[in-house]
Amino acid sequence: MGSQGPLDAGPEAVVLRYGEARLATVVVAAGSATGAWDAGLQLCVTRPYDDSLAPGLVSYLVHTRPAERILLVLDEADPDRSWKTGSAFRDANLTGTTLTEHPLPDGESGFRPAARRATAVRADAVVYTGGSAPRAARLATALAAEGFTGTRAGAGPALGPAFLRGAGRAADGWVFAEAYADAAALPTAAKFTAAHRRRFGVPPATWAAEAYDAVGLIARASAATSAGGEERGGLAQRLIRTEHRGIVRTLAFQTSTRQVRHAGGIHLYRIEKGRPRFLGPYGEL
Repeated sequence: MGSQGPLDAGPEAVVLRYGEARLATVVVAAGSATGAWDAGLQLCVTRPYDDSLAPGLVSYLVHTRPAERILLVLDEADPDRSWKTGSAFRDANLTGTTLTEHPLPDGESGFRPAARRATAVRADAVVYTGGSAPRAARLATALAAEGFTGTRAGAGPALGPAFLRGAGRAADGWVFAEAYADAAALPTAAKFTAAHRRRFGVPPATWAAEAYDAVGLIARASAATSAGGEERGGLAQRLIRTEHRGIVRTLAFQTSTRQVRHAGGIHLYRIEKGRPRFLGPYGEL
């Protein structure tokens, strides 16, 4: 399991074409957006984007595994994501916590210095702020080589097959914030998981439960949308105004920004024996 959406970013040409036809587009898994399709009034994204997952890490390091000294490793190969993740920690105004920032230069030479900085400042936790699974793996191996045993964390596409392969045993213990749940480990999805096993013989794949909730949202919004001229153009507006209690989370949106509310939509995983283990929604840990 990793950040396994069908695309990292939604297909802009498709969304724009649907928008011109006034057809609502519901996006379940894509982790980012371009400015053009993000502005489409027919677009409904049911998940927080990958660069909005940092609140899960902040909560983990404040409530679940409190850290007094946090080192933010800012990946210069991914400056926009790193800035946004770093800002989530800076803006949290963490009482009694010291934040230290260390730039990770683009290229292959900065991983060992970043690991040494973690031990030099006696960090309790290291947060990789970028989205590159191979670079997260390089940082993991460097931290292991330095003997760092504190909390190590990342988010979004940094958890992927390349991280698990590249980091090997050094991956164990890392915690990641993701926008998808493990339906087989989520009590509220037990009936869905059982039905899926009966029908297909396997547990639900990544994003299957979120897709099921998206269909429920569409059905609820459609039932409240009048026929005629509002049916096409009005459905997208109705989706944003609809609240749907799904099996993974309650889907609800900020009407001013059209963005999904994050509560319940950010989940944490910890790597154990080379595999991600679902910990649960960050607010419940």
